[in-house]
Amino acid sequence: LRLALIEKRRRNWIEAISLFTRVVDRRGFERIACIELAKYHEHVARDLDQAMRFTLRAMRSRDAVDYVRWPGTRRMELHHRHRRLQHRLARRVA
Repeated sequence: LRLALIEKRRRNWIEAISLFTRVVDRRGFERIACIELAKYHEHVARDLDQAMRFTLRAMRSRDAVDYVRWPGTRRMELHHRHRRLQHRLARRVA
């Protein structure tokens, strides 16, 4: 996960996405990897459907850190991303 974040910072998207995809199914990393993949799909690839899938998966994640006890600002950011994607997807259809 650390290497994926470094590659993201370098804007080496191909390597970053490959690394995030490899760790997304590992316990303890799912939520963070899903959020990073959602960010990529929303802002770089412009694939709102895929961004929403990863956002929802992050919200449903059963990571070691219980979602209710997850830091409030992180939880609020995730809900904000979800609402923004809902709004953008609805506008696309309308």
